[in-house]
Amino acid sequence: MCGFPLDSLNLVRFPYREPNLGYSWEIQHIAELIRKGKVIVDCFGGSKHFEHSLFEVKSTQILHRRRALLRYCDTRFGLYFIMLHRLLLLKSVLVSCVTCPEWIERHPEGVRDEVKEIIMDAAFWKEVNVLIIVTWPLIQLIRVGDSDKPTLHTVYKAAFQVKIRIDDIRNRFDVEYIGQAIEAYEKYEDDLMPEAAQVAISCCVSLFIFTHSF
Repeated sequence: MCGFPLDSLNLVRFPYREPNLGYSWEIQHIAELIRKGKVIVDCFGGSKHFEHSLFEVKSTQILHRRRALLRYCDTRFGLYFIMLHRLLLLKSVLVSCVTCPEWIERHPEGVRDEVKEIIMDAAFWKEVNVLIIVTWPLIQLIRVGDSDKPTLHTVYKAAFQVKIRIDDIRNRFDVEYIGQAIEAYEKYEDDLMPEAAQVAISCCVSLFIFTHSF
């Protein structure tokens, strides 16, 4: 069942290609956010001893527990969004890493430090936050289907709610690529949920809301 939502997340980034123009600005923008996220993960989540150890020390000091960054996989595009979400949750740890004396000693002024530039860029975090908000309904759908237990009924219910949630996000945020997220979902909606199933789910959801409104 995971194939549907994963393909939908792929289409948020690659919904179309214009002849001779390459990908649209919105798609390039998302790709750049992902690239920057990978730079951070490669630094603190890789095999570099100093950076990895520093991140563990700071996460223990700030969060009182050891936390790890999520490694990405180029063949599983949906992981990029979850990777960015984890970075957002650990922003305070990352800022502490690149502003501490140990880091500054290894990265003197005058020498470009791309990792620090990204982490200290408020616009980067703001854009990542919006991207996660837009894609989160699809990420939740992935998690529902990522199980060995029978989940078809919960997948149908979650899929029914995806479009409602994205529409709500569109009303609250002015995001250029929100329409692409909706198109990505609608492309597979008919295959996942035939008309009879949509009617049945709609009735069940309405019944649930009715019975819990008293």
